Amino acid sequence: MSETIKESKTEETNEWNTLEDFGAEHPFEENIGKQDNQEVAANQQEASLEELSVGELRQLHIDWMEGKRKLSDEEYALIIQDEDFYTSEEYKKYRKEVVNKFIEEHQDIYEPNLHMVAERIRPGIEAVRDDKEGLLRIGEIIKADMQSEFALAIGASYFAKKFGVKRAPMVTLVDEDDKGFAGQGAYNSHRNEITCRISESDSVAQILDTLAHETWHARQHESEDEKYKDNFEYYCTAEMDYDGYRKQLVELEAFSVGEGVARLFRRAYIEKHADEIKKAFGETQHE
Repeated sequence: MSETIKESKTEETNEWNTLEDFGAEHPFEENIGKQDNQEVAANQQEASLEELSVGELRQLHIDWMEGKRKLSDEEYALIIQDEDFYTSEEYKKYRKEVVNKFIEEHQDIYEPNLHMVAERIRPGIEAVRDDKEGLLRIGEIIKADMQSEFALAIGASYFAKKFGVKRAPMVTLVDEDDKGFAGQGAYNSHRNEITCRISESDSVAQILDTLAHETWHARQHESEDEKYKDNFEYYCTAEMDYDGYRKQLVELEAFSVGEGVARLFRRAYIEKHADEIKKAFGETQHE
């Protein structure tokens, strides 16, 4: 490097001084060396990342999720490109281990007291029970067109009002033959949407069961109850353990609510149409 760069002239004294006189080092030469080393290291890292298998990248992702390591920008950019990560066997295994550990420590959520569950759902069930005419009217609307999203949305809105849900969920139907959707219904809290599969063989009571079940999930998601929050954070899927799925707090409540509503509807329907039923089947004669 030339002396002209090393030297600095003060305007006031007109004296020439080298950078060393001010106690300075040679930053230009040093930084050039560091930059070269950083570029080499970055290239080597990029090359090594490209050699990682899908399984190794997924383990890297899991290690990051567990807080075992930090990711560089390049590593993060790679793992988010894996669109199948959350459906992969690696993630399912990791998730099952995490959930199972949490379940062991929180039996009050995953094997809740039945009396406690009954008390938690009582207000919602009683609100429906005390409005038999309204429940029957919703049943008639759905019966008129079971494949109508509008009719189903009216049903969801009815239950939202009875359960104290602030924002009634939307309802979307999926095709009966859609293999990508499992079960009768599902609630998406991010979209505030119930997805239903309705078949021709479904009764009105079954459809009301599904709508009430999923709308109760909407209520749970709106709640500030820590038990709900923990349960949804560490949710036991049917795929992990079907019995555990049915027993956990959020599902035990929702199944109880749905089945309770279905029973109320059947009872109200029989009471209203008792005379017609007797005429259709005939009264039993006793000798």
